[in-house]
Parts: sequence; structure tokens; C-alpha cells
Amino acid sequence: MDNIKQRKVFLLEVLSCDSDYILQHVQQAKIITNREYNNIKSSPNNNEKKMIDLLDLIIFKGNESCLDFLQLLDKEDIKDTFPKLRKSAQPVGNISVFAGRPTQETQQEINQGDEYKMSSQPRGYCLIFNNSNFLQLKPRSGTHKDAGESLSS
Repeated sequence: MDNIKQRKVFLLEVLSCDSDYILQHVQQAKIITNREYNNIKSSPNNNEKKMIDLLDLIIFKGNESCLDFLQLLDKEDIKDTFPKLRKSAQPVGNISVFAGRPTQETQQEINQGDEYKMSSQPRGYCLIFNNSNFLQLKPRSGTHKDAGESLSS
């Protein structure tokens, strides 16, 4: 949410040039409802005001919608339509603005994070999530094999 707030002026400048295009993609990705789409689309306001309304709505919907929107902006067809997004995918805080995932620098910090001792007995429980189906990605085959190998080691 903060990523969008911090980059709102930039996003307005870039996305306002073709507000209908981005609105259609946001609706298709189900980040906004059909009703929300129609309310923004049918507004007599100019393109910039439509983008202000869209960004405010996405921010209001919370972090999950904001992350979905940032991931949408990271898609190649969106970057092809709005090339300034490609040039300005700079990190804000610990998250890449358009990718919605850690930057290379942040990933190095994670890899070099604090270590903790594993010497206490018993160590406790480990909860493993075996996700194979995703909303916006292809199914991940082989997760059952991963789960079997994890449990046998």
C-alpha cells in the first residue's frame, strides 16, 4: 500500500495517458469489481481523475489488492504499453515497486540474516504449505513430490 502511495504521482503521470487500457487490465485481473470498473469508466472526468479514483480505490482495498496491482504493472504487456514503468522499477522500502517481491539487495540481506541455534530439544513443529494452484500463475506441478521428499528427510 505504501509503495503505491509513495509513487502515486509517478503512476498518475504514466498511467493517465491510457486510462482505459489499465482499467480493463485491472478489471480482468479481478483487482476491482465490475461495478467499480463501471463507476470509474463511466465517470465524465478526464483520464487523470479516473486514475486518481482507481489508485485511491486500490489503496482503500488494502495490501492484497495493492500487491496484485503492482504485480500487474510488472507484466510485459503492461510495460510495453507504459515503457516508463520499465525505466522506473526502483525499490521503495524493501520491495521492488512493480515486481512486488524483494529486490536483489534485499534478498542478500535476507540471506545474511541473523542465525539462531537449533540445539533445544524438542525443536517443535514445522508447518509446510504445499501450494500447487495459484490465482494468477500456472499450476506448479511436482509439489507432491517435494512434499514427499520433505517428509522423508
